[in-house]
Amino acid sequence: MQSPLQKEISNVGLEYSWGKDGFGTVMVANFAITNRNSFAVHDLEITCKHYAPSGTLIDSNTRVIYEMVEPGHTKHMKGFNMGFIHSQAVRSACEITDLKTPGT
Repeated sequence: MQSPLQKEISNVGLEYSWGKDGFGTVMVANFAITNRNSFAVHDLEITCKHYAPSGTLIDSNTRVIYEMVEPGHTKHMKGFNMGFIHSQAVRSACEITDLKTPGT
């Protein structure tokens, strides 16, 4: 059974693309966050796990997007700095790992 937070997170869609900047040392991502809840969400924590060409997990980054996403809307974030990334990272998997709702 899902916790209330897990249910809220599962109702928020995340699409992303990413690349490296800063001489290949910084992860820069474009996010589209779609809120399918019946209430606004904000302060979304996104965690990206990075993998080497061998498939080994070698790094991860977690950042918070301090924006409000109204119910039924999509918020686009372009060129979002996720911080330093391992030089051998070739694949990343990003997910929403926390969020806030009105009153929290």
